[in-house]
This record gives sequence, structure tokens and C-alpha cells, in this order.
Amino acid sequence: MSFLVICLIGLLNVNAQQKIILEDFERDSYQKNSQNPPSSWSETNKKDNKVDYYVTKEKTNKFLRAEYLSGTKGKIIYLNKKYKLEDYPYFSWRWRANKFPMVTKEDLKKQEEPDNVATIYVLFKKGWSNYLLKYVWSQQNCKTLNNEPVFYKSKSSRAFWLIVIRPLRCTNYSLPCGNDPGKVWLTEKVNLKDDFKKLFKKDWGPEYIEGIGILVDGDDTNSGGVSADFDDFALSKE
Repeated sequence: MSFLVICLIGLLNVNAQQKIILEDFERDSYQKNSQNPPSSWSETNKKDNKVDYYVTKEKTNKFLRAEYLSGTKGKIIYLNKKYKLEDYPYFSWRWRANKFPMVTKEDLKKQEEPDNVATIYVLFKKGWSNYLLKYVWSQQNCKTLNNEPVFYKSKSSRAFWLIVIRPLRCTNYSLPCGNDPGKVWLTEKVNLKDDFKKLFKKDWGPEYIEGIGILVDGDDTNSGGVSADFDDFALSKE
């Protein structure tokens, strides 16, 4: 094998490690008019021969569709993947909001965490403590009047579980930043290392990303049919 070929193979291997695909659902089975849960994720809810998270397809692209089943408790599904945060600080994905929960103005005022059409979880650990970042597609403000990101500590935080919420998208046309469109694929890319230090107010970061989760929720407002789509979860060096 020539020196040039060896160099090219080495370069391809380096480039391949610049980005790691956590999940793109292309390996999952798909049959028209069927509901197949994603194979690598934790168990989903089931009701009346339906599941709340299933792989579907548009043209040649497979993706995950999530739909809140009325009468069930919103369920988070998880993908256990462990990577060094220092090596892969950037996290990206695509999502699309299809049907929003029926959240009222009173719900937004009274509830810290009203139903959201889509939530992405990222889990970290250090010692006995679990740190959970929640990126949400909300009907509450996702930016301040100075166009700065909004984030807040969840009241669900408790011993050994620290949870911080960062709304990334908002669809509520009565709010200044509430014009993110539904039924359109949008791509997100966040710096997990920077977000962790800023949101948890730490001068250090955890060693590993432990896994990711998804929630589509409508139980508090009994909003059956709340739905969103997800695809192309990835970690990258930059």
C-alpha cells in the first residue's frame, strides 16, 4: 500500500471522528401504516394498539415521530450513549413541531413547566449527582427583551438531581420571540460544555455525556395528539 493511500485512510479516519451520529433512525425497520418503536431507545408508552414514539418515513428519510396519547402520563424515552464531553462538546439535532398542547395564558402564569410540544434531555453525572439539561420547544419566552437566552432551574430539582431548563424555540405569537414556525424542520446546535458551566453556574464540566432523552407532553392539559418529529442527533468537535 502506497504512502499516499495510507495518509488518505488516516485522514478519513480523523475526519470520521469529527462528528458522531448518535441516532438518525435509518437502521430502524419501517413498514407503511405501522408503528414501530425505535429499536435502540427505552420502552415507549402503549395504548389502544398505538405507541407514542415510532419510526416513520418521508420520501427516503426515516425519522422519529412522537405523539402524546391521551389518558397516559407523558413518558421520556432515553438513548444511553457515553462520550467524553471534552472531545465532543457540540450537540445537534433536527426537530419539527406538528401539534401544540392547548396551553392557556393561565397555565403559563401558574405553571413553571407547562406542557411542551418537544423536550430534549441531556444527562451528565459527577459523583453522586445527576445533572440534567432540558432544551424545550415552548410556548413561553425563549429570549429576554435584550435578546439573551432564557434559562431557569427546575423546581423538580432535588437531592442528587439538578435540572436546568433552556427554552430554545417558542411558538406563541403573543410573545416577542414566539414566531418559530410549526410543521417545519429546524436544526439546533448547542455547546454542551458552555451551557453546562453557564446554566449550572460551575467553573468545571463533567467528564462524560451519559445519554439523551425525548419527551412530547400533553398530560397536564389533556391535549391528546400533541406531536413532534426528531432526527439526526449528533455530537461533534466543533
